[in-house]
Amino acid sequence: MRALADRHGVHRRTVRQALASPVPAPRKRPAGRTAKLDPFKDAIGTILQQEADNPDQPERTAREIFDWLVAEHGATHISYSTVRDYVADRRTLRPRPRRIPAPAPPDPPSAPSGSIPATMSPAHLAVEHGDLPGLRNLLDAGRDVEDDSGDGWILLRHAINAEYDIHARTSQPLHADATAFLLARGADPLRQRNDLSVIAEAETRGHWLAAEIMQAWIRRGPEGRHLTCQPGDFVRQN
Repeated sequence: MRALADRHGVHRRTVRQALASPVPAPRKRPAGRTAKLDPFKDAIGTILQQEADNPDQPERTAREIFDWLVAEHGATHISYSTVRDYVADRRTLRPRPRRIPAPAPPDPPSAPSGSIPATMSPAHLAVEHGDLPGLRNLLDAGRDVEDDSGDGWILLRHAINAEYDIHARTSQPLHADATAFLLARGADPLRQRNDLSVIAEAETRGHWLAAEIMQAWIRRGPEGRHLTCQPGDFVRQN
């Protein structure tokens, strides 16, 4: 037996075991780190499930989970690295769902630079909605063509802002239907507001069509102002 052990470089016990049985005995596997963690896997799973059910809450760190196991479950015989690796593996196998934020409500439409009053008269509402027949009926019924909200916001000033805003928002052709109609009814393009006339405001806003119509209207003078305006007049195709 000693000679066989010396020849093969093994211990005599190994030779004795080999002579006793031609089939080697199964090797005993040492208890691994995860085996020590087995009694606590359900507790860790509960924490990870709570995190999955509440994606808007911050997840616990591996250190916090380890400290909780030690304090609440007496897990003093496992190492932090064992808990850290196990938690990392579980989170890799079952990623935490991401919380999708609700879409932000759309911004309210911005008011034109002329600052439309919060409460508008029926004539101003007709201008705002491009309702020329309704505006004509109101003027025929005695509504003042210089209907003023109290701060210089007259119908003609409102018209150039509303017309330009529609063009800017929709890219539709720039038009001046309401502008021409109000001029035909006697609106004053030189009416001042904050030291700015209506015609100057049209030029400032970029409503070149309304500005040119008002310039021509001024040049013609009172005796030459006999213009019949229909919806669709003064439209330029871009």
